[in-house]
Amino acid sequence: MAGFGDALEEIEALLSSGIKSSKALAYPTLLHLQERCDGDDESSIGMLARRSQSFLNLMIEDIFDDDEEIAAQACKCLGFMMYHPSIVATISVDTAGLIIQSLAKLIISTKIKSVCNLAVWCISVQQFSGSFFSERFDSVIIAVVHALDNPAGSSSTTFEAIQAIIKLASQLNRRMKETSHVWAPPIYRRLVSELKKERDVSERCLLKLRSMFIPPLPTLAKVVILDVKKKLLPGLKELQGKGLILQAVQAWGWFISLIGPHAIENRRLLNEMLRFLEQTFSDHNPQVKIASLIAWERLIDALINHPIQACDICVFIDSCDQESKTCQGKHGTQAIGFSKSIKLIMTPLTGIVLSKCDASVQSACMKTWCYLLHKLGAYINCPAVVKATLEPILKAVFQMRPDNRSSRLLNLCIDILDDSITVKSAVGGQGPSIRDQVNPPIAFVSAECLWKQHSLKWLPWGINQLEFYMDMVQVLSNQAVLTGVSPEYRSHMTKSTVRIFRSILKGIQVEMKHSALFYDQILLCLNMTVLLIKNLAEDAPSGEIAIERLELSLRLIEATMEVFDLSVLGSPLYKVTLDFSCIKILPEGVETLDVYHKSLKSMGSQLVYLLAVYFCVFTRLLSISADSEVIIQQFHLHLKLILSSENSLGAFHVILSLMYCSKDTWRLKTWMVVAGIVKDILGCSGDVSLFKSEYDRTGYLSVCRFLTYPLVISSSPLMKISNISYKENRNTFPTFSTETGFDQVIEVWSSIFHLVNDTSKSDLGVSRSFIEDLCSTMNEHMHSYPKGAGEFVSINSRQEDRLHYMLGKVVICILAQLLLNVSSCKDTSVSEGISLRNTLSFCARYIQDAVSLEGTDQPAPHGVTRT
Repeated sequence: MAGFGDALEEIEALLSSGIKSSKALAYPTLLHLQERCDGDDESSIGMLARRSQSFLNLMIEDIFDDDEEIAAQACKCLGFMMYHPSIVATISVDTAGLIIQSLAKLIISTKIKSVCNLAVWCISVQQFSGSFFSERFDSVIIAVVHALDNPAGSSSTTFEAIQAIIKLASQLNRRMKETSHVWAPPIYRRLVSELKKERDVSERCLLKLRSMFIPPLPTLAKVVILDVKKKLLPGLKELQGKGLILQAVQAWGWFISLIGPHAIENRRLLNEMLRFLEQTFSDHNPQVKIASLIAWERLIDALINHPIQACDICVFIDSCDQESKTCQGKHGTQAIGFSKSIKLIMTPLTGIVLSKCDASVQSACMKTWCYLLHKLGAYINCPAVVKATLEPILKAVFQMRPDNRSSRLLNLCIDILDDSITVKSAVGGQGPSIRDQVNPPIAFVSAECLWKQHSLKWLPWGINQLEFYMDMVQVLSNQAVLTGVSPEYRSHMTKSTVRIFRSILKGIQVEMKHSALFYDQILLCLNMTVLLIKNLAEDAPSGEIAIERLELSLRLIEATMEVFDLSVLGSPLYKVTLDFSCIKILPEGVETLDVYHKSLKSMGSQLVYLLAVYFCVFTRLLSISADSEVIIQQFHLHLKLILSSENSLGAFHVILSLMYCSKDTWRLKTWMVVAGIVKDILGCSGDVSLFKSEYDRTGYLSVCRFLTYPLVISSSPLMKISNISYKENRNTFPTFSTETGFDQVIEVWSSIFHLVNDTSKSDLGVSRSFIEDLCSTMNEHMHSYPKGAGEFVSINSRQEDRLHYMLGKVVICILAQLLLNVSSCKDTSVSEGISLRNTLSFCARYIQDAVSLEGTDQPAPHGVTRT
């Protein structure tokens, strides 16, 4: 160590001699010693630090030496002293100020490129405290900018000057931001340089210092605007003319960022800049389009800067009429400008998604769109903003024909849409009330985009956005029934549609539970839900795709019944006119009694309406679907749930009315499904509340009509010869096969008959017997159809055999029960006599028709024997 100290003393003596040759020998030696002790040798550093003051004074003097070798070596040694923390700690404030002032003076005054370069290097590596620059900041910035302008033509000087800017920005953030109009222009002007090295260095610096000038201060924006008008816009065109289109587009993005929101105040210049990018958006090179989209994100930064700080931002944006400009005042003007900015930004994005461009371009477009949604912040929840930003892209993507490139776009849009909806049920909040645009009071839910992870600030939506979400379900549903696509794709779209619809329903449920909604708002939610399902069912096409559309309708109905409280759906408060134009989806049949048509034009609850649509879709599917097992299972589960609820009577009556609207073979399948549910309810609980009415006998009459239905349908001219068998699985649901005749129908009929008859005897509210009501109903309905053998034969002789077979079984069952009632002597009232008379009257007609068939040789259907 003694040798190190002696060497320092010797060097100091040489530097103090004033002899240039001695200095030329001393500085390289000192630099060598500095490099040696630049490590863990704390003792060496300590010795150097103790002599730092004398060395620094000599170096400050020598950096101005006219001899390039001495000045350059002095700068190198000075840079080491300014860089090493142990030495910097020993430098006084006055000495540090003198060093800074001397370097600034040297950069401007020296004619030697290497010395200027090293002087700037000293500033870029110094480890001084920012407070050391406070009094001399302006002179340092002027010196560094002088080096940036590179009067000596040295690229290394420019590089070191940029490093010095970056260093000063880390030490003096506020001051550098305030003076960005001074040091930034020499950097961004190089973006239009023909030299790649200059462009690259400039862009790297701008990326590092982005936070210093974005958003730009008015002083910087003013300088940039003047530069763009005079030099930079022509420079972009020159780059484009020389084939450097990508570089020109990248520079465009930086220029619009540097102008920032002040671009709105200079619309003429903005339009000129936009015309330049219009050409690149239409370029055939995908890379140019992608670069244009990246530059477009800088325009988003500039225009979407949240200028309105008022609490009622959404009110202003949603209420403004841009054409008539009826939204007055400062906030109104800002809202109009905000809306126009969004429209401007969305125009090329929508065009690219709709065009048949490269998949990479569409992916970049979606990335830019996600960036816009992110930048909108809480404004994304305004209905007008949703309509301008979400709706066009979602509709465009949802209406694409499926291919490899659209699948990612499709899944992204579905996820974004679902995230915007599910925040309602996830947060459990009410509709958006943006009281503070910067810090909304309600917690956000983030949606991670595929290409760029930007959190989207969704707030719980309100009823005013329900129509938009329902429209999206409608668009998605159309994709689920596309022709010429794979079954896997249709299945995926069906699941996605149900997923979005279910999320909407959960949001509505939250709204109804936690919000003080008015009656008409609740009714609106329910009506829109049911109307959407009804329209989907009615719009089901013919052919193979009809099955997919009808099955989708069933899934949506089932989701509604599962999510919504049945007490709300069935509430008499929310009745609606049962406008069953959806009946047109049923196969046409013979005309029926007016009572059933009239019942479908009355007022009913939302549940009854929904059930009617469900029944219509179910019956049509049952008639055209080859695989009906799952359909029957789901229908069985949901109908049983409804018929076990307090809305059972109304639901049962509407189903019965719809069954009578059309009669065909597959209708008997439907009757068997419903009969299995009724039998299950009665057999398990013995509860006949399904067939009761508090004020009249509507319930019992309904079950009478229900038991009459197999006879009525068997007499229909449209009834084809078809063997229907009912199999009951106690653990699951009814199924069908075609191996046996109508014995199973009669078996189920008989079971329901006996269950209702037994329970009706103990019902004190019933003044007439159930058998009497049943016989009267059968007489009424059977007299509405042809009488006499000739008329029956003219319809279909085998059909007539089947009808009489069923009639015979029914009559035997009724007579046996009636005789049992009489023989028991429990009640010999007039009521039983009337019941017997009505029953015999019904039997007489059956016997008359049966006798008239004597002598015919028509064969009976399989499983049917003449009675």
